[in-house]
Amino acid sequence: PEKLLVCFRPVEVEQSILEDLRNRAQLNNLALLSVSFYTFLNTHNGLNCSSISNDGSLVVGGFSDSSVKVWDMAKIGQPAKTFSSQGENGSSQDERLSSTSEGKRPYTLFQGHSGPVYSAAFSPFGDFLLSSSSDSTIRLWTTKLNANLVCYKGHNYWDVQFSPVSHYFASASHDRTARIWSMDKIQPLRIMAGHLADVDVVCAMACKL
Repeated sequence: PEKLLVCFRPVEVEQSILEDLRNRAQLNNLALLSVSFYTFLNTHNGLNCSSISNDGSLVVGGFSDSSVKVWDMAKIGQPAKTFSSQGENGSSQDERLSSTSEGKRPYTLFQGHSGPVYSAAFSPFGDFLLSSSSDSTIRLWTTKLNANLVCYKGHNYWDVQFSPVSHYFASASHDRTARIWSMDKIQPLRIMAGHLADVDVVCAMACKL
């Protein structure tokens, strides 16, 4: 007669599996599954930072060659021309698009920085864009006109973030300070000193910086 071999797992193994299942996040309306839709692959000029607009329609990347590029998610994979915004004058020109398996990706090229771009952030409504660089400047761009509006000069910036009150923003620097700015003034409203090392990141909370 054939023998039926039955394997039993040790109780400790069963308990470990059950504990792992209990610790996993439960999927629901407040905790949805994470899915990667777009990926930067083999960026030839060094991608330092990226950010997405609140409505998910635009993605910005800051690069080591001092450029800032903005992709329109609705146009990914569609052949199109790109526009380049040079410095503060915002002159336009055609640029060769990078190719992917889905086709050519249209993007808007913003040029004006003279050093690597370490941070970029959209305003709450996506109509403005801030970029910070090792050239000791923050630049304010308009995504409607694809042009540079203001150049804020100060310290070597690691990070910049908009406030939910969109005309305010904050910056972080290697000079151990954080600064609060208003879009309509070229000097900071407040300098926050006291850290003993670089301030690498700033974060904005609702109604406050």
